[in-house]
This record gives sequence, structure tokens and C-alpha cells, in this order.
Amino acid sequence: MEVINVELNEVMECPCLCKCGTWFDLHDGHASLNNTREVVCEECHIKEQKIMDIQNEIWELEST
Repeated sequence: MEVINVELNEVMECPCLCKCGTWFDLHDGHASLNNTREVVCEECHIKEQKIMDIQNEIWELEST
């Protein structure tokens, strides 16, 4: 088991590391839209939502 020593600037009840490398509190995280078994930070959640919106728009344009 690998031990990660990171100095956080704030106290977190349940710190989690996002796929982008940002630390966030689990209670502030969001379920990933790409992987339901993953929790991501607010910024990654917004990026995933924008990607999904663009993909839906492309799908709608292709199907008309």
C-alpha cells in the first residue's frame, strides 16, 4: 500500500483526490458522468457536463 503525504490548506472530513489532481472533501464532490463509481471535484464535474451537452447537441444535429 502506497502512502501519500500531502499538506492540505484546509481541514477536510473525508479528503479525496480527483482525477485532475485536486483535493476535495467527499461531501463536496459529484458523481462522475463518465464513470458512476468515481467521485470528481466541482471543476471536473462542470467540464464533464459541458462535454455531455456538446455530445448531445451533436447527436441531435446528426439525427435531424
